[in-house]
Amino acid sequence: MIFSLFAVGALLAIGISLVFAPWLGWRAAFLLSLLPAAGVFVLRRAIRESDPFLRERTAHGVRRGRLRHITRDPVLRRRLVIGSLIFVANAVGYWGYLVFLQKYMLTRFGLTFRESLGVTAVFYGAMAIWPVVAAWPPSGSGGDRPRSAARWCWRSPA
Repeated sequence: MIFSLFAVGALLAIGISLVFAPWLGWRAAFLLSLLPAAGVFVLRRAIRESDPFLRERTAHGVRRGRLRHITRDPVLRRRLVIGSLIFVANAVGYWGYLVFLQKYMLTRFGLTFRESLGVTAVFYGAMAIWPVVAAWPPSGSGGDRPRSAARWCWRSPA
């Protein structure tokens, strides 16, 4: 759900840009786009930590030296490297696809800025909806939720 809510924030920013950029200019639209970020900051302060985390922190306190432990253990070091590579691939894919996509649409397809924002909003809309669809199992399926949702979404027409 994290990526779904990220996309909702991006859609809010796109909406602010579409409404206010032509009227007030891009600088004002940029400043207005900080409103969703301020909302997240306030919301973050209102959400309390999970009970398992609080129990763990109370039982063990704040642990130091965990990075040293991870880098010395070959299994954990391998997992750290693989996780880091996945993160980098995800970040490169995100920035390359969704951020620079507008510039590509402007130059390659001759779209206006508003049209390119509209197309980008479609991608963010899909990013907001897809995690919910993937986590929602078809009725009566039981079993592993994501796997059954993937089968349901990609099933062949009968």
